[in-house]
Amino acid sequence: MFKTFIRKIPLFLANTVVFLTILCLFGWLVRETTKGKQWVPHNVSRSVSFFTTLPDRLVKAKAAVERLPLVYVPSPERFEPINKLEEDVKVLIS
Repeated sequence: MFKTFIRKIPLFLANTVVFLTILCLFGWLVRETTKGKQWVPHNVSRSVSFFTTLPDRLVKAKAAVERLPLVYVPSPERFEPINKLEEDVKVLIS
């Protein structure tokens, strides 16, 4: 049991080094993209910018969903609906 554990340590360390290297390269690419370097291809720059601004866009979307719509008109307090239909109307609104 101890021998199998010892054999797995180098593999774990190698995977950790590879993961940290990829993470470091991604961070460097993000930094270069935000500086506006021209040598970074436009597709790569756009993809990295899209990926790194995702949390900001999610927060903005959450705020937009939580607030009342700008066209919201509250119903009067004494409002009573009138329904004279004999059958329910089924409508798909998108």
